[in-house]
Amino acid sequence: MKLILGHYTIAKILDVLFVGLVTLAPFSFVPSIATPFAGFSSLRVGAYQLLAALFVSLAAVKFVPLMRRGQRRNSHVAVKLLGLLVVVIGVGILDAVDVGRSVAMAVSMMFLVVLTLSIYGYARDSKTDALRRVVPSILLAGLLYGVVSVVQLVFAVVAPDSALLCKGCGSGVFGFPRINGFAAEPLFWANALIPFVLVSFDSYRETRSRSALYGLVGSSIAIGLTFSRGAFVALAVGVVAYGLYCMAHKTCSARMVLRPVAALAGGIATAMVALIVSATIAYTDAPYIAYNTGRGMLEHMTLGAVDLPEKYDSLPESSPVVNEQNEGPTQPDEFVSEGLVEASTNERTGSARLAIEAWRKPENILLGVGAGNLGPYVVENIDSSAPRNLTVYIYYVLILVELGLVGLVILLLLYTLALKNSWKVGGAAGAVCFATLAGFVVQYAFFGSTINVVYVWVWLGIGLGLQAKRITKTKQGAILKRNNA
Repeated sequence: MKLILGHYTIAKILDVLFVGLVTLAPFSFVPSIATPFAGFSSLRVGAYQLLAALFVSLAAVKFVPLMRRGQRRNSHVAVKLLGLLVVVIGVGILDAVDVGRSVAMAVSMMFLVVLTLSIYGYARDSKTDALRRVVPSILLAGLLYGVVSVVQLVFAVVAPDSALLCKGCGSGVFGFPRINGFAAEPLFWANALIPFVLVSFDSYRETRSRSALYGLVGSSIAIGLTFSRGAFVALAVGVVAYGLYCMAHKTCSARMVLRPVAALAGGIATAMVALIVSATIAYTDAPYIAYNTGRGMLEHMTLGAVDLPEKYDSLPESSPVVNEQNEGPTQPDEFVSEGLVEASTNERTGSARLAIEAWRKPENILLGVGAGNLGPYVVENIDSSAPRNLTVYIYYVLILVELGLVGLVILLLLYTLALKNSWKVGGAAGAVCFATLAGFVVQYAFFGSTINVVYVWVWLGIGLGLQAKRITKTKQGAILKRNNA
């Protein structure tokens, strides 16, 4: 028993599990099964969740005794914030409209908080750079996830029924399929791959190795094939944050990031071309198919700011018509769905308005309506015609209405602390973690989910656990000299 649960053995197992949690992030949703307690399916059990649960269990065996012996007296800021977040989540159950639904969501969120705490303890206690041992696996996985995305695109074109695309991911709306990989939606597939792009970006800048290049191109192609605006914006912010970090710490210059930026841009451009080609194959009889597909891309990506005229062989009266169920065009050679930008915006702002209306009631301002209770509360108190599973596709608004101002402030403080720790560390670990967290902070404005993004909380724990082991100026100079060579 001592051999199995000895400190050295547990540390080694935690190392392996940590690599798995970071590398297998795209499996955060699939494979898993829902456990619909009280008709609410947020509580999921799957391979990734079991991996996380095992990590939490072993981390408790290792780190709790250290906390009891007082060896972490000066490291409780993050612990206190996470503990306070658990209290806020629990308090919401007491006054929930749908107690069963609130309990299910609260359990899910509390598990994520405990996972974050475990990753925090692991990263803080690690004698070496916790992220460094993950890099080789990330580079290989980034390439493999790119291959998976390309294969799914091919199947979506030649055999749509076998492509395992999510609902609404087919080619009926844009003319090309949006790839969702192993995730519930394209957005979550792209979001999970942001760290893979940034780690590969850093590795390629520093080593210029083929494995780093392949990982960077593969993961960027995978993100491109999702055609997710939110992910594109988050990735751009992450790359900018990475560049500013490196220049501020004098570990690289603007010129040194040009090569990885070119590789990243090449991967995204390749994905865009592949999507246009897939549309031309799927709609071979449609006139000006390549132009109209590209035009739709620009309109969607720029939120309608760029709106080029469509091209037709006949008069505008014969332009494509989309059916009322938004299931795509009524004829095989008509694919452009009008009003995509407006419809997407209205969907987000409409649910957000209902959520803010619920939050503005005096009793909800500080602690919200309770985790998982947005829909039931709105149905009972604001709009009885609203769906009971109503959510908000802006995570900050969702947290504000369900956990109140207190919950939102705690979440922002946690990310502020994690970004601060990452900034202080210096080196590749700090740069990658800072850039990844910056991307996730932006991405929170584009999705409203807790259960599909377990890996986000893993990276939050990494950022919280990073220590200010600053690189000396001598080491900085050596790194800069080596990179310029």
